[in-house]
Amino acid sequence: MLVSLRFWTFFLAFFGLTGIVFTIDDVEQWVVTVESTVLNANDLVAAADPANRAPDAGFQYALVNLQIEHIGPGEGTPSNDLAVFFGTTPDEFWLESDVVAVTPEPAWRGITGIQQASISGNAIVQIPVGSAGAWGISPLGTDLLVFFANE
Repeated sequence: MLVSLRFWTFFLAFFGLTGIVFTIDDVEQWVVTVESTVLNANDLVAAADPANRAPDAGFQYALVNLQIEHIGPGEGTPSNDLAVFFGTTPDEFWLESDVVAVTPEPAWRGITGIQQASISGNAIVQIPVGSAGAWGISPLGTDLLVFFANE
């Protein structure tokens, strides 16, 4: 389902279906599929590194596991091309890049130099406690928001 709202374009990909192809600079580069989600991942984040701080007051960590396949030419680093977020309303997004914590392994940000391969990686965000919403991916530098999984 493709819906235009304000200045953003939204595409809803249903959880569990084949991944969504992301095109960067007019070349198909990535196929991303949501494998699993955990809305309250506080324990997982705490276990990933004892130095990780608790989420901010009124927030909790949420985790998404992504299957990421590089289909473009040469090597690719997904975090150079894609952003992970959790949307709670059409105007409210919680970005993975805003989190300062070690992500439970395998962390998608640590994935570099993929060449025609498929791997799994986790991303975390902080969301308000009790939030409902949808996980999403956005190609960096675009206004396209692709929502994967409703929670």
